[in-house]
Amino acid sequence: MSTIQELLEEFHIEKTEVCEEMEKGVKDFVKFNMTKEAFDFSKNLTILINGFPNFKENYPYLFERYQDLNLQIKWLTLFWLSEREIIFLFEENFVKVFELEFFDIWEKIKLKLISISFCEDRDELKKKIIEALLRNKEIFTSQILVQDDKKYKPSISNWLLIYNRLLGTSPLPRLKIAQFLVSNSNVKKLKPLEKEKFRTLINLYEKLKLSSLTLEGFEEDISVNEEGKIGVIKEGIFYPENEKAIYSYKKAIKDLEDSAKFEKILQPLKQKNNIVEAYPSVLPENSVGTNGIRPIKEEISTKEKILAGYFKGHLEQKVIYNFEREIIDDTKKDSEKIKIILKQALVVPEIEKAIAALKILAQINELPELVKDEKIGQGFIVFLSELGETITVDDLKRLSNSIKYTNLLLQYILKNKLGLSENDSAKIGVQFANILSVFNRDFGKMVYFNADKGEFRWS
Repeated sequence: MSTIQELLEEFHIEKTEVCEEMEKGVKDFVKFNMTKEAFDFSKNLTILINGFPNFKENYPYLFERYQDLNLQIKWLTLFWLSEREIIFLFEENFVKVFELEFFDIWEKIKLKLISISFCEDRDELKKKIIEALLRNKEIFTSQILVQDDKKYKPSISNWLLIYNRLLGTSPLPRLKIAQFLVSNSNVKKLKPLEKEKFRTLINLYEKLKLSSLTLEGFEEDISVNEEGKIGVIKEGIFYPENEKAIYSYKKAIKDLEDSAKFEKILQPLKQKNNIVEAYPSVLPENSVGTNGIRPIKEEISTKEKILAGYFKGHLEQKVIYNFEREIIDDTKKDSEKIKIILKQALVVPEIEKAIAALKILAQINELPELVKDEKIGQGFIVFLSELGETITVDDLKRLSNSIKYTNLLLQYILKNKLGLSENDSAKIGVQFANILSVFNRDFGKMVYFNADKGEFRWS
């Protein structure tokens, strides 16, 4: 292993051109969502800076640039951060989000929330993030805010306080938000890019208001099969599998934010029967946080069945979450240490502890590495042979990161080693599917809800 001195001699962090190359690299990390690479880079960069005598004092400008790189990586790897670190980012460094290209802040928060098994704890984190934003004094836009003949600095805190004063603090219908965005005098004064920033802030703020225990606030995307009708429920909305219809309606929903386009966009879609059939259903008008379009009764029934099935055994989710926090504290996300904990938990077995270790490995994209463990790998090959799958150890290692074998590996551990039923294992699989979809969107199809039987199933 290289010593710090050897690394410092190889990577001259005191040179501007080295810093510039690192900045290009971090930009690519963000662009291509290279979370593990970014995490490792940040850790090593910090070691190099700390190992360089008086670097901050002798190279203050470069030190600040490196600190900025670490800050970008913190946002990129949000789901690996502690609650305290997350709250600090939202309170002190939220504007950095808008400097990152191809970055979806809600997707990062959602992944963190999905990693929290107990929904009441998710709601608590959402509440703390809201409170952090309400305390955030960062200047957000260029124009002074005016409300009730008083002037305010255009900080994130002041923007949200004015928004709350005018519209209240409860979740709002989409159309009401859209009306505010096009009619408020302060919003009208914003430059186009500032309007986009503000829209992003408000959309995030509204999503954080929704409880994870409600249909529209539930973070996991769940594939559904009901009488041959295949689709996905995402944030309380049912989207059919028809990609064209999904695209049309996502575009229509986005355009709802500009109320002037509402009828112009909606009317042509209403006239196309093949798209109308796929119109996303949402909650009843009197439900909190809906856009006021009344859903089809049967679809609401399906969603309620999904949540009822998912939250059955809810207390066990709390145990899993507690084990996750314990394992993270003990291992500092060292994958080898986590694998040891997993293997020990599989022997007894300790179901909740094993699931917790598996989830952490999924978050750091280390599940495929499990097949390289001799005991787990050999057991998995026997499991595959019983399913009629013949594969060599070398081929399995090569294909282990595929959706097919990740799916089967999870089934092997959850069903074969831990003794969970098809329904219970697939229900846990929903969380894995959503976590892994960050690395490959198709992982979201690993499990689905069979609405006819009211049970979760592996694909």
